[in-house]
Amino acid sequence: MHHSGELPKSLSFLSYLSGKIHIGEAKEVIPSQQYETTDIHVGAFFLCKGVSLHGIRSKDAARGIAAFEISGNNLDHLEREYRSGTALVNSVHLRESLNMLRDTLFDL
Repeated sequence: MHHSGELPKSLSFLSYLSGKIHIGEAKEVIPSQQYETTDIHVGAFFLCKGVSLHGIRSKDAARGIAAFEISGNNLDHLEREYRSGTALVNSVHLRESLNMLRDTLFDL
């Protein structure tokens, strides 16, 4: 199946990095979860795992605190994996995710 036109704004960072988008039919529809964090490392981890960054908003402009708005599947599982220290990610993807989030913050 070939897709033409604009890419959705919710394109995952992994798709952006790989330059590949796989479009197919899903066998089961899993509802997307929402997550918000002010921790740039947690945000970068989620992006490495293929979730989507939907926005960044200022939580406390005076203190320079921003919140990353993320959505995807299995976010509760990924958060437990991250917090327990058992998470494994591609180190290049992690660095690129951190750089992308930092660049986006500087553009605010």
